[in-house]
Amino acid sequence: MHLIKHLLLSVVLLSPCAYAETLPLENFVRHGDYLNIKISPDGKHLAARIRHGETVKLLFIRLEDRQTTGGISPGKNNEIHSVTWVTNDRVVFQLAQKTFYLDRPLPTGELYAVNIDGSQREIIYGARAGINNSGARSYKKESSKASHEILSLLEQDRKKILIIEYPWSQTGRYQYADKRDRRPIISELNIYNGKKTRIESLPYNGASALATRDGRIHFISWNDENSDMHAGYRASEKEEWKEVAITFEFNDAFLPLAINQDATIAYFTGPDGEKQINSMFALDTETGQFTPVFAESQTDQVDWLLDIDTREPVVAYTYPDKARYLYANKKIH
Repeated sequence: MHLIKHLLLSVVLLSPCAYAETLPLENFVRHGDYLNIKISPDGKHLAARIRHGETVKLLFIRLEDRQTTGGISPGKNNEIHSVTWVTNDRVVFQLAQKTFYLDRPLPTGELYAVNIDGSQREIIYGARAGINNSGARSYKKESSKASHEILSLLEQDRKKILIIEYPWSQTGRYQYADKRDRRPIISELNIYNGKKTRIESLPYNGASALATRDGRIHFISWNDENSDMHAGYRASEKEEWKEVAITFEFNDAFLPLAINQDATIAYFTGPDGEKQINSMFALDTETGQFTPVFAESQTDQVDWLLDIDTREPVVAYTYPDKARYLYANKKIH
C-alpha cells in the first residue's frame, strides 16, 4: 500500500547548503503554534514541531522542569517536516522546501540529525550529504540521489538506523525523478557522521519492505509491470524471496503492513468476504494460520493504530456513517 510520489529535483539541490541554525528560542516559544510532539525513549524530553511565522521549527523541552534545551531553525524557505527519536538525546529529521509552483512545501528526501541541546548538527543523507559547508567533499559521507524511508531504529546499535533507498531516475540534464522504477537498496546509516553501509538490494523495482526492530527483513511488497500488487516472504536472509500467497496459501490480494519483533506474526490488509471489505489479518509465520485481528466491520477499515513499542495493531478505524473504532483481539498477539 505504498503511495508512489514523483518529485522533480533540479540542479539547485546539488549545490552546497548551510546547515540548520541554532534557534533563539525566546523569539518564538511564547507565540508558537505546536503542530505535533514526540516523547524521547526515556520519557525525559519532548521534540516539538512549532509553526512560527511562515515556517515550522523544532524545539526540545525537558519534562522535569519544562525548560527548553535547544532548537533548530530550518533556514529560509524550509520547514521541519518530520522528526524521529533515535536515542534519548538525538533525533533525525527531514526538511521540506518551499517552491513557487506548489502550495505546500515538498520534502527534499534528505535526512538530518541533531542532539537535544542543538549540538552535532549534521546532514546525514541526501543529495547534499557528501558536501560540507565549504563546498568540499566529505570523506565519510556520500551524496545520494535517492529518496529514503526509515525501516528500523536498530535498537542493538544506537549509532545507526536501517533505511531503504529509492534511487532517482534521470529525466533531463539536471533533473531527477523518484519514479520507483529501479531496485531499492537496504542500507545502514550512521546518525552521527552519515557513513552509509549497503546491506542488500531488493529484487523488484520500487519494492517496500518491513523490518523488525533489530533490522531483519522478512516481508516485501511490490507492483509488477501490470500494476498488480505482490508480497514476498523469506524465513532468513540466506533464503530466496517467495510469493507470500504461495508460501502460506492465502489471498494474494493481501499486503503486509507490520510485523512483530520476533517475526512470528505479520499483519496483512486486504479485501475479505463476499463484500470484499478491507480488513486486517494476522499471519502466524510458524503455523501459517491466518486470523482476523478485529471484529467484522460493515465498511472498510481505512486506517490502523499500531503500538509504538511492539508494532502490533491495537485500533482500527471505519466510517459506516461516523468514525467507529475497533479494538484488536489480544488472543492473537
